[in-house]
Amino acid sequence: MTKAIILCAGYATRLYPLTKNQPKQLLPINKKPILEYIINKISEISNLEEIIIVSNHRFINHFQNWHQKFQSAIPITILNNGSTSNENRLGAIKDLCNQPTKPQQ
Repeated sequence: MTKAIILCAGYATRLYPLTKNQPKQLLPINKKPILEYIINKISEISNLEEIIIVSNHRFINHFQNWHQKFQSAIPITILNNGSTSNENRLGAIKDLCNQPTKPQQ
């Protein structure tokens, strides 16, 4: 089974104020979120059976709302890694290992 993992759990602090309240991957380019360009390209992979998007807790609702509107021939799963800020982010390795922490206040 071939799966693609898209890591979207960062906070893109260098892009503030654009990303203060919105994940970088959902910023539009030509009226289409960046994430959709990525998904359209990786959907060309033969035998791709699932796309997994890892989000942080702070922006999980943004990805869930986007997912409800986006049509994909390949199933998409959105995972919440539990981080709530740049200070308690997990990093790519823990996101790939699926070792989320509980959301911290």
